[in-house]
Amino acid sequence: MDMRLRIPQCIDIQRLSGAPRSKSVLARSERMNRFVRVVAIASIAVLAAVPSIGKPLSRILAESGLSPLDMEMMIQAEAVLYSVSQPKTGTVEAWSNPETEAHGTVTIINRNANCIMLQHEAHMKGREKALQPKRKFCKDDEGAWRLSL
Repeated sequence: MDMRLRIPQCIDIQRLSGAPRSKSVLARSERMNRFVRVVAIASIAVLAAVPSIGKPLSRILAESGLSPLDMEMMIQAEAVLYSVSQPKTGTVEAWSNPETEAHGTVTIINRNANCIMLQHEAHMKGREKALQPKRKFCKDDEGAWRLSL
């Protein structure tokens, strides 16, 4: 059985606009979007920092030290960086979660045409080594930023 994690080539992380929907459908959609974002960043952070051979994903995530709120804060810091009209290399956005004492920064380390490369540095309580995952975002033809591999 192939146990490798398969990640789609492109994930739309922005809310899709369209026909008006009921409040319950919108709430469900928002929860699903948040879940997808949290799983995406958790997977990248964990795979970048922890050897995964022989460990189930649930254990790897538990050992990462990041809470779902920590991951959401990392994603929000990313959004601040790529939401400006002309993201600039070297721009840094900080985040901090007083509840878990986790904190970090997200830096634009490269910009190429319609894509930017972001470098995270996430520090968790009780861990000496920071997680340092990189994530690439590209603008699609409609101007929406998408996570890209």
